[in-house]
Amino acid sequence: MTTKLTDVFVSKLRAGRKYAPGTIVWDQLQTGLGVKLLPSGKRVFVLQAKFPGNRFQARRTLGEYPGFSLAEARRKAESWRQLARRGIDPATVEEEERRRLEAERVAAAARRENTLASYAEKFISERRNRRAKADAREIRRMLLPALGDKPISEITAQDVRVVFDRLKVHAPFDARNAWGHLVQIFKHAVHDGLIVASPCASLDRRLVFRNTKLEPRQRVLSDDEVRKLWHATGVVGYPFGPSVRMLLLTGCRKNEVAEARWREFDLPRRTWTVPAERFKSNVPHTVPLTDELMALLDACPVIGAATSFSRSLTEPSRSVA
Repeated sequence: MTTKLTDVFVSKLRAGRKYAPGTIVWDQLQTGLGVKLLPSGKRVFVLQAKFPGNRFQARRTLGEYPGFSLAEARRKAESWRQLARRGIDPATVEEEERRRLEAERVAAAARRENTLASYAEKFISERRNRRAKADAREIRRMLLPALGDKPISEITAQDVRVVFDRLKVHAPFDARNAWGHLVQIFKHAVHDGLIVASPCASLDRRLVFRNTKLEPRQRVLSDDEVRKLWHATGVVGYPFGPSVRMLLLTGCRKNEVAEARWREFDLPRRTWTVPAERFKSNVPHTVPLTDELMALLDACPVIGAATSFSRSLTEPSRSVA
């Protein structure tokens, strides 16, 4: 049966005395296009044509009405007939298109998941260097507010420049540290195959920080300030007072003192050896213990099994280095 298919006709098509289940009503306007009544009552558009690889004509489903409209069915039928005349199987073309769209969907999902923030957190979790905690704070404070929500694959050199043009004005030293962190993050992203090239690679650090004054810090405590600090630490008491006094007496860094353990001290030989993992140069560093330091250590209380200076420099074996 053939007729000029219309939207009204297809919408009212039902199985009954006139149209039995399985009936196909062919369209007079588009060769080979028909609408088929299924036993379930559904209506589907079909195309009958000779497809590549077949000796005879075959029917293939184009789509189900009403999700697939009559206009879409006519366009798809014409497209499939043209492909078939060129010796191309429409099913192959549709499969390739499906795979392309799926690849694009997966890629888009990966871009959404691999934001700079998510990848930076992975980068932070794998850090094992001495400054890992400080690095994490700097990355979260300086880089993630501006770039964190961007997919790492979409960050451009211009995006990076905008961030550092702002950072270097207000905090030039912090900006220098942030640059080093961002370079490393992108290097790891390249290694992991998330991006082809780092946006930092096309930028010259000297140009990024041109006209930025990065002078060494000049501030030191005066003799009078040292004297006042010493007296103040005697009032503050343990643990902060002894910690600050040890900083003054040794010139060591905060974490070197705060994380010191009794096993690092050789009291008979009057030496303190800072282990390589906590010293800046990654080598053991030996500090001589003066009379003032010996007295300071002797005054520290022994409390349970605490392990650091800030928690009383206590381990069970205080008498042994």
